[in-house]
Amino acid sequence: MALLDRSRRRGYEQRYRAAWLVLLADFTFRQLTAADQDRVHQTTVKYLLEGGWNVLVYPRGSNVLIPEYLLTMNWLGIPPALEGTLWGVPRWVRERHVGSLGPLQRTPMRGAGREWPLLRNYRQNDPATVAARQKLIEIGASFPESPSPVDEMLNNRAKFLGEYEKKRNAL
Repeated sequence: MALLDRSRRRGYEQRYRAAWLVLLADFTFRQLTAADQDRVHQTTVKYLLEGGWNVLVYPRGSNVLIPEYLLTMNWLGIPPALEGTLWGVPRWVRERHVGSLGPLQRTPMRGAGREWPLLRNYRQNDPATVAARQKLIEIGASFPESPSPVDEMLNNRAKFLGEYEKKRNAL
């Protein structure tokens, strides 16, 4: 029973951390000036295009790009919008994302080998997401009252990744 409890606790902590990062990136991007938003977006699009992604269909601020914006803001040295918070991007992710293509040589969704499970762990209506959102609100963040489109988009991407991994592991 203790093993199951540890496993559940670890899963909750991973989902909480993923929600924290996604929501903090969303809040930070919305707080940037229009010029900084453009710089983050253009840098993200440049590297994703070089990496083979078709991202021209996404306008600046598109919620589907929030995880990639997180990595770009971290790489560009843009701190989180909340005082005393850090991005907390693991070192091995930072090292992998800085290369000839820049910060997005591999994205949270397109990792090779040891993949950063940010999107697989993010769940829109999970208690961990609710707790992370509440904690961010307590320290000064603000979010739309209704579920944000970033929640919907990332939840759909996480479902796709989960299904893809199941199929891949079954082979």
